[in-house]
This record gives sequence, structure tokens and C-alpha cells, in this order.
Amino acid sequence: LAASPTVLTSWMRAMRTALERAGCDSVALFRAAGLDVALLADPEARYPLSGTTRLWQLAVAATGDSAFGLRVASQISPASAHAVGFALPTSATLKDAFQRIARYSRIVTDVGSMELRDHGDEFHVLISTPANAPHPADEAVDAFVSVQVRMSRALLDREVSPLRIELCRGVPRERYN
Repeated sequence: LAASPTVLTSWMRAMRTALERAGCDSVALFRAAGLDVALLADPEARYPLSGTTRLWQLAVAATGDSAFGLRVASQISPASAHAVGFALPTSATLKDAFQRIARYSRIVTDVGSMELRDHGDEFHVLISTPANAPHPADEAVDAFVSVQVRMSRALLDREVSPLRIELCRGVPRERYN
């Protein structure tokens, strides 16, 4: 049997901060999801995907915010991705940065994979999970994609917007810019 997918706890620290800012009892929500809050202090600790998926569900219910992943993304820093996050500014181009993310994304989570495809003047970023594997919460994917856009803007030091984002989910009720 393959090991269950996991996520670095550092990403969930951002979730805890966003929950607290939304006026929620983050400790109670982590406990309800079966996640030990003490692990947030361990930079190498990992949570099982099943627990983080449950936490996302509880967070959306507690906040009433179906786009809560976008709130969490605003709390994620380069340190959340360990060395990968700190290495991104050394990328010569945005494409190089995405290639680095794709290559080392398994450090942050082993849930799925990220692939870059060249299409002339564009490159496409595909994020996928195996058909037989559990999928991350929609809000987790929202946070990940939002972090990629924020990272692009920071690396280029200007406003950058993707030409298109396609997600396999419904549109959240809330919309943020």
C-alpha cells in the first residue's frame, strides 16, 4: 500500500492565522479535524491530507467563506515552502521559477504533481492528482493557485495576471480581487 498523502504543517500555519483573523477558534477547529496544533511549531512535521481536507471543510463552515483559500493564501510566505520558497527569487525568469516549483513541490505536499508545458509565447501550469488518489480540498487548490499568482507578481515586481485559470470546481459564492 502507498503511504497516505501529506502536507507540510507550515502551510497550515497560514490557515491558523487566517482562521484567527476571521474570529474563529483555530485550536478547536484543528482538534475537530484531528490535527495536533503543537505540530505547527515543527518545520519538518506533516499532516495527513485527510485531516487538512477536513480542516478546510470546517474552516469554510466556521467562516461562511467559500473562497477561504484566497484568505489563507494572503498569509503564506516564502518560509511556508521552506527552501523552495527562498530559492524562487534566484530564478532568472518566471518560467524558471515555475519549473523550480514543479520540481520541488513534493517537499510541500505529495498529494499530486505540477507540470509545465510550453505553448509558444505561453506556458501552462497543470496541477493534477492521480485518479485513484484522494484530492485536496477545493480551497487548498485555490490557495495554491493564488500563491502562484502572488509569487509571480513579487518576482516580476509588477502586476501580473494569468491569461486563464481553469479549475475543476464550482465558482465560490464570494469573489475577491
